[in-house]
Amino acid sequence: MRWAEAHKVAVAETYIDNDISATSGKRRPEYARMIADIRECRRDGVITWHLDRLHRNPIELEQFIILIESTGADVRTVTGGDYDLSTSDGRAMARVVGAFARKESEDKSRRIKSQKRQRARDGKRVSGGRRAYGFTDDHTQTRPEEAAIILEVARRALAGESLHSICVDLNGRNVPSASGGHWTRIVLRRIITSGAVSGQVEHLGEIVSMGDWPAIISPAQTTQLRKMFLN
Repeated sequence: MRWAEAHKVAVAETYIDNDISATSGKRRPEYARMIADIRECRRDGVITWHLDRLHRNPIELEQFIILIESTGADVRTVTGGDYDLSTSDGRAMARVVGAFARKESEDKSRRIKSQKRQRARDGKRVSGGRRAYGFTDDHTQTRPEEAAIILEVARRALAGESLHSICVDLNGRNVPSASGGHWTRIVLRRIITSGAVSGQVEHLGEIVSMGDWPAIISPAQTTQLRKMFLN
């Protein structure tokens, strides 16, 4: 807003897609709304921090260029200057910026994947986010009441009982699931076939090493459960 005020440009609307990267491939509702407003001539220009905040996908950039050419809307950036997409020079510059942004994104993705692979090989937990059922928040210790459920379910499943039957029993006993609600076969299968519950590191669907946290069931049990429910 300070940039707009300094350049005496009126801001009629803001479009913010929080926590949705231009490179994620996920639909960006606010970006889609902005495009619709430009297409319908409700907006005559765009101000963004840098052009790569709008696009890091060449196809999306080309679609944006076509839209700007057809509507005559202005494109201004706070840190990268203005882009006159009605000229070949402006379009070329936008494409160069987009290409370098794409390369930067791919390099970053490659580094992250490499770091995750190395963590997995070193026996470190790869995934973060929600607490894993059966473990404390830092994943260094088990939660006895949940570990007991995992151990019980694993034993019953290995004995031939169906996951549906086990779910019915757990729900009938009002045992809270990982999310606090009812148990489902999908959730139950995901937990008991995870390498994590036997103290193993799983990366991209494969068990790659022993982890640095306590096990609830044995690796042999995990191997058998994975054969039963993942093959």
